[in-house]
Amino acid sequence: MEAEKLFLLFSLLMLQFSSCTSHDSLKMNQTIKEGDLLISEGNIFALGFFSPGSSSNRYLGIWYHKIPEQTVVWVANRNDPIIGSLGFLFIDQYGNLVLYGNDDQKLPVWSTNVSVEENDTCEAQLMDSGNLILVSRKTVWQSFDYPTNILLPGMKLGLDRKLGIDRFLTSWRSAEDPGIGDFSVRINPNGSPQFFVYNGTKPIIRSRPWPWRNQMGLYKCTFVNDPDEKYCVCTVLDDSYLLRSILDHSGHVKALTRRESDGQWKEYWKSPQFQWDYYGHCGAYSTCELANLNEFGCACLPGFEPKYPLEWSARDGSGGCVRKRLHTSSVCQHGEGFVKVENVILPESSAAVWVDMSKSLADCEVQCKRNCSCSAYAIIAIPGKNYGCLTWYKELVDVKYDRSDSHDLYVRVDAYELGTLFLLSNYFIGLSLHILIYESFPMLSLQERNHRYWYVLGAKRATLCHMYCHISIGKWGGFSYRVNLYSFHSHVADTKRKSNDSREKTMLAVLAPSIALLWFLIGLFAYLWLKKRAKKGNELQVNSTSTELEYFKLSTITAATNDFAPANKLGQGGFGSVYKVLATLVI
Repeated sequence: MEAEKLFLLFSLLMLQFSSCTSHDSLKMNQTIKEGDLLISEGNIFALGFFSPGSSSNRYLGIWYHKIPEQTVVWVANRNDPIIGSLGFLFIDQYGNLVLYGNDDQKLPVWSTNVSVEENDTCEAQLMDSGNLILVSRKTVWQSFDYPTNILLPGMKLGLDRKLGIDRFLTSWRSAEDPGIGDFSVRINPNGSPQFFVYNGTKPIIRSRPWPWRNQMGLYKCTFVNDPDEKYCVCTVLDDSYLLRSILDHSGHVKALTRRESDGQWKEYWKSPQFQWDYYGHCGAYSTCELANLNEFGCACLPGFEPKYPLEWSARDGSGGCVRKRLHTSSVCQHGEGFVKVENVILPESSAAVWVDMSKSLADCEVQCKRNCSCSAYAIIAIPGKNYGCLTWYKELVDVKYDRSDSHDLYVRVDAYELGTLFLLSNYFIGLSLHILIYESFPMLSLQERNHRYWYVLGAKRATLCHMYCHISIGKWGGFSYRVNLYSFHSHVADTKRKSNDSREKTMLAVLAPSIALLWFLIGLFAYLWLKKRAKKGNELQVNSTSTELEYFKLSTITAATNDFAPANKLGQGGFGSVYKVLATLVI
């Protein structure tokens, strides 16, 4: 009788800690130990113990079940590996998933650390999405809220203020060590939200500021920017594809896809790929453009110049740019305005401010102009909310050209820069050279025959070299003038044509001094123009409060014409006198 009681007690103890080998859920009377697996209902994911690479350390993780090469997507005890094969997982009396590394159960290696109501029954289940959930009366914990280095479809990446959860990725230390590495991907919710890749606390890659646009293709991403939640979540549009985004131990972010027919993972996209993908590659107040791998892609924004010219000339733009005439001009209530920079990824926006979600372009400019600290603004289409006005108040950093998905940025400049750019876009002086060479063409000559004069075509042939300079001045080249610089021609009878060598020498003798004369005239013209500009370089003050119509204040015109000085008067017509103002030469 006593033997039967002992057998019954032993059977109950074995049932209490029975092994779960191939189900998709773990109940409170079950454990998972070495060799046991939780397998999702659709046979897509598995949970169990593994060792990465050649490491002998054991970890509890989740991986793709049907893929031959083990591809881990989540790790529980990242920084606390289990030495040996004595680890086991179960649900304790408080409703927590608890992982122990040995049988003594003194110190847990990992735990969900949640609170559930007393006497509630808890159960853990592995979903076909790869999400491990702990359910009481509701879901009290899920692995998707605590991602490692992998982002799976359906997993949110971002901030939930109500739950107090910040979901972000952290890299492995190496391919064989899943411990938390140096790199992370997380959202910066300040200003206009952006995603950053950090090396420690240093940003190295940045996404575009919110609002993000859905990328139509293999997957679709939804972006939420509410007071309580700021996150993105992606879904795969074609169920035949597997998709995972990974932050690897070198700091690269990759999207990888796989189909069963392919038999391997393929890279869908990767960042960074080029040097200018890195955050702030060209420094503050500059733009970066991928034009040619062999070209320097940095350029200063309008109204700015390189901060370190020597480094800039050596193709190092990391020092950025500074405002021109920093100590001699002002951008605060001194005729300043804004210049549009088209087709750019907007600057780093953690310090930017949304003024209003219903401002027009003109209202946004007025709002920014009132605050002397406002360095730029942009009008951005907000899904479901018309347009919004975003303003920047600190350095403009990480501005990049992108023709495919971009916005227009309006940069604050002083009155001189604004006036100069206005004249460049509307009034110009053009200088062009024309060299015309006609060799051995028939001449219409006058000949005397029988005491009469006849025009004969082809009686002689001629070589003509003619060079002239074409100067155009005014809006759209409204006034133009041609100056003949050099002209030479010769003609010979058809019966006495010179040899080819002689003809080439003649042409060379004509072209060489002509080109030399051209460069001399260009240099002289530039020197005189710069000298004149230095003497009469009064700064133009332009009022740019309207984005549709541009006009000059009377004070600006007075300053530009030197108080309507007679020396600046060009002439007089039916509508009054015409004066010249300071302009810029374009060659």
